Amino acid sequence: MRLLLLALLLLPACKKSSSDSFFLPPEPDIPFVDEGTWDTVAPVPESVQEIHAALLNDQIIIAGGFDDSDQATDVAYRYDITSDTWELLAPLPEPRHHLPLARANGAIYAIGGLGADNRGKDNLWMYDDAMDQWVAKASLPRPRGASIAGTLDGEILVAGGLDQDRQLISECAIYDPILDEWGAAAPISVPRDHLAGAVHNGLFYIVGGRLVNPERNVGTFEAYDPALDQWTALPELPTPRGGLGAAFLNGQLHVVGGETSVFVFEEHEVYDLATGEWAAYPDLPTPRHGLAAITASGVFYTIAGGPAAGLAQTGVVEVFTLE
Repeated sequence: MRLLLLALLLLPACKKSSSDSFFLPPEPDIPFVDEGTWDTVAPVPESVQEIHAALLNDQIIIAGGFDDSDQATDVAYRYDITSDTWELLAPLPEPRHHLPLARANGAIYAIGGLGADNRGKDNLWMYDDAMDQWVAKASLPRPRGASIAGTLDGEILVAGGLDQDRQLISECAIYDPILDEWGAAAPISVPRDHLAGAVHNGLFYIVGGRLVNPERNVGTFEAYDPALDQWTALPELPTPRGGLGAAFLNGQLHVVGGETSVFVFEEHEVYDLATGEWAAYPDLPTPRHGLAAITASGVFYTIAGGPAAGLAQTGVVEVFTLE
């Protein structure tokens, strides 16, 4: 796959980008673990990218993104794992893309996101499952989209992203759903957008992402401890990328997808908390960026995303199960 991409990039007709993300990164020197299998389940009824997912009552919720017309959308869906079916939910109050979702206090929260103008927003919407509606809550202290959110001790921590002026954000915000109030948390080490993250054993792990001016991907990997209000650096992601997805499966952080300015990643790299080392696992069957990644019932779900760099959408859902 990489050799083919490299050949295409070197064609005389191609013009080199000013961004260093134009070139293929070197193959990482990490072991390959030939375990687990990829399968396909029911696709999202509408092709979307730049989405996130959250789990509510053992069902997967997604909302917003870019639709097939390359426009911000307000659609929201629920996936029933048992029946392998998707159900349309009440739309978001406004179209959003790059919209993080998190579960807290028994509900799903949609946090900020980028609007149709591609600028960060300060909305916080809670999904009321009983009424099938989105309810406005306390606005973010600072607008942001293309960020990542995770729930720690019942509170939602939001890290990274772009503000209303499309500037990278270093400070983190933390939301108490009981009090409906926002507070501050320690800043991340490298301000970036299009990062991924997941919570495990009371720590929030965030990985990868993208810088601006000049645009380039990073492999920064760090974990937040709420007891210390502190981020700790961890071994970098072997293949730096933004627009990736990540979730924990059996105590290991599985990281997939992502993009540069000209291609998307198929890489599936896994960090083992027990050994503190990265390994390569079987590639994502459909390379994508802007995909949602989540673990449910012992299965790693990769949902929708962009199968080509930039605005290209798919509804494919591929799942990885360890053998």
